[in-house]
Amino acid sequence: MLMYIHAYLSKNEVIGILGGQIYETNILVKGTAETVKYIVISRVYPTESCTANERERKQNCEISDME
Repeated sequence: MLMYIHAYLSKNEVIGILGGQIYETNILVKGTAETVKYIVISRVYPTESCTANERERKQNCEISDME
């Protein structure tokens, strides 16, 4: 829910980190030899851009390493 609200309210690109588990199935993707995989997201970490300039921030997707 936090991820949805964060993305919905933002007028710019949304950056962050998602964490969870990936599960594989025995179901084949139509027309390929690949199997269906899905992810269950259990952690969401919205982050800040590393660019201080407001105009650049709207175009920059670099995640800041600041806490």
